[in-house]
Amino acid sequence: MVDKPKLLVLESLHHSGIDALASSFEIVNAVGMEREHYLKILPCCQVAVCKSVTRVDQEFIDAASELKILGRIGSGVDNIDVDRLSARSIKLFTTPDGNTASTAEFAVMCMLMACRNAVPAYCDTVTGMFRREVFIGRELQNLTVGIFGYGRVGKAVANLLKGFGSRIIIYSPSLKKGDLGDLTVEPDLKKFVRRLDLLSLHASMTSKSAGIINTTLLDHAKPGLLLVNTARGGLLVDHDILIALNNGMIGYLVTDTLNPEPQYDLVNRKKPVSHCLLGHPKILIFPHLGASTSDAQERMALELVDKLNGAFT
Repeated sequence: MVDKPKLLVLESLHHSGIDALASSFEIVNAVGMEREHYLKILPCCQVAVCKSVTRVDQEFIDAASELKILGRIGSGVDNIDVDRLSARSIKLFTTPDGNTASTAEFAVMCMLMACRNAVPAYCDTVTGMFRREVFIGRELQNLTVGIFGYGRVGKAVANLLKGFGSRIIIYSPSLKKGDLGDLTVEPDLKKFVRRLDLLSLHASMTSKSAGIINTTLLDHAKPGLLLVNTARGGLLVDHDILIALNNGMIGYLVTDTLNPEPQYDLVNRKKPVSHCLLGHPKILIFPHLGASTSDAQERMALELVDKLNGAFT
């Protein structure tokens, strides 16, 4: 009898994916395990599956002496040393399609919450105050919304916003004016920001995009800009964001990610997260919920199952 390849699960994988993989792989569950412990298990595993938190760096790759495939639930690879993987001939499989709808819907929810002062109004109300005149908001249909990054999620967000009647402007370095028919494309970043009431971030995290939302750029924005980030925390220069919030250049920030991304292992879950953006009255922070629907998790798990089974048949 041939031994099954060992598959190390480092972050939560939908049960449908676990069930589908169990017939072909020996599943090793390391979800919530401290890094020093799963690095000791890694040398005997041929496949590993992670999400956005696991650092697949030199230490990880050096320990993965038998690793043939790394499966990344989601599409971002900023936590992965892709060059070292390639140098070791370790295949990288991602699942870029499964979380598009969930992240796009979440982004629009964040926009609505920012427009309608939802959290401040709720916090005020639960104290017994019913002061609707304090929380006058805006309508998405009357806002000019900028989509920064026009990949799968950016396109899905733009399509949802069409239903609200928003004026939509797209910024993507690969696009030129006129490329998108009924949507406006602005290839000049400063001109792009100058036209917006709300900016929604959907760009990948790269050396070029890191820290791109900073004081230099925000100086070109309309005062009171609403900012929604469902991409990566590293797109923001946090110190500059705080200055812009305090001087009114940014009216409100909703972000689903921080930089650095908090760890989710069992030890760190017992400790409160400390970050300079936490606790500011004009910032709403979520714990990276964009893809956190059972629908998206199942789609991504099954997408990865197909790729892994295909690689071992």
